[in-house]
Amino acid sequence: MTRLSTVLLALSLVTFSACGGDGGRVHPNQAPQVWLSAAPPEGSVSKYTVKLFWGGWDPDGEIRYYEYLVTDNKTGVFDPADLDNGVWRTVVGNDSTFTFSADSLANPNAGKLASEFVRSHTFFIRAVDEEGLESGHVYRSFTARTLSPDVVIEIPRASGGSQSDVPPIATFRWRATDYVDDLNTRQDPESVQYVLKSTLPFGGDYAKTLNYLRTPESLSDWSDWVWYKLPGDSGKSWTTPPQDFGTYILAVRAKDEAGAVTPVLDELFNARRVHVSPRNTGPLFFLSNEYMGRVSTKVCSTPPTILDIPAGVPLDLKLMADASSYGGVVAGYRYGWDIADLEDPEQWEVDFTPFVQVDEETKFPTARAPSRRFFFGTHVFTAEVIDNSGFCSRIEIKVNIIQFGLERNVLVVDDFLTDNLNAATAGWNHPQGRGFLPTDAEHDEFWLSMMENVQGFDPALDMVATVQGSTIPLTKLASYKSIVWSVSGALLATVNTPE
Repeated sequence: MTRLSTVLLALSLVTFSACGGDGGRVHPNQAPQVWLSAAPPEGSVSKYTVKLFWGGWDPDGEIRYYEYLVTDNKTGVFDPADLDNGVWRTVVGNDSTFTFSADSLANPNAGKLASEFVRSHTFFIRAVDEEGLESGHVYRSFTARTLSPDVVIEIPRASGGSQSDVPPIATFRWRATDYVDDLNTRQDPESVQYVLKSTLPFGGDYAKTLNYLRTPESLSDWSDWVWYKLPGDSGKSWTTPPQDFGTYILAVRAKDEAGAVTPVLDELFNARRVHVSPRNTGPLFFLSNEYMGRVSTKVCSTPPTILDIPAGVPLDLKLMADASSYGGVVAGYRYGWDIADLEDPEQWEVDFTPFVQVDEETKFPTARAPSRRFFFGTHVFTAEVIDNSGFCSRIEIKVNIIQFGLERNVLVVDDFLTDNLNAATAGWNHPQGRGFLPTDAEHDEFWLSMMENVQGFDPALDMVATVQGSTIPLTKLASYKSIVWSVSGALLATVNTPE
């Protein structure tokens, strides 16, 4: 035998040996196996968010991935047709966290907020090997459970069954809470839905309108579901388009991530009787200044506030307004000095301008008028705000510029609480020496003696006794070079306090 023949014979023996001793037959691919290693017990009630674990083995290769399917057992038990019609989804790992729906009210007659919602599910899992061969499936049936979210309408506020008057364009606000598994575990809901339904088709009857909104037939009247966490609080408020005058029911409900929906419409919480009507008041409007404090109004016919101020003192005015209490939104402000005709837009120093700042303390829209100085005469500052329905509030400040003549030498202001203290003291001159404060007569005698040598001092002109809530005009103070203000306890009098 040649050397080449020997090599070929050896290769043939190796090939024959590699085919095995069964005559060279190819083994068929064996199906993988799968199991659930951690899941809720069969038939149990569980939270709607569950982490499941599974495993698998392929006797002649490797598992490429797993597939799972979840059925919503609408009849409360597994229906084989759901398995035939369901969609298997791919997962690579050996565990995953699932959110199961719980959107069926457990007790339709419960009639309360934070009601129990449930849904029966069956979870299937199978393995697929590298050749695409599927294992048999394993499954587990259990019931997912949650509590329904609730909603509280904050504007308009609950009013004991009476209606809330709102403008044609109103902004309603609410706060929603999702109870995850008990009343102590809370989070934001997934979305909200709202409706403003006229009572006109129901003869103007609030109760009949609300009962209609509780029925499935009203579904088309409700808004689309709106994500609760939308930017700018868009999921927590709604500004209506212009509405016709009349009566309405406002209702809001929330949905959680498991599909549970607020099951009741209750006028104490998430429903309101609303009356869209003309208003005779506008936004709550504040005008403030360090010399006069704060003036407020809700109407466009407020009497002027009088402010006496020294000549040349800078006058800074701060404007704040809020219309949320009746569902309005402050849309803008305008102001001007010494306006002869309020109906002429050209005479206003600043035409209607949107607020761009928010007061840190009150959270109200805020603006400031530029600082002004006046040296003589009387000037009138007028400011208006309007809401998004056009309702107005106006404040006028009549500013009297006071010249300090300093004609007289000394003014004594008797702001001493002697009337209240006489019961606790016997005065300075009591024979037993019990007094620690003067009586009223002793107090007056002391200051009269102190002023004996002041040129031109006249007690009738230059000594003022105060009482609780009294006001000393700035014009009075402007006549004096010096002022002695005798005080014990809190001040009883103020200077130029506006009424």
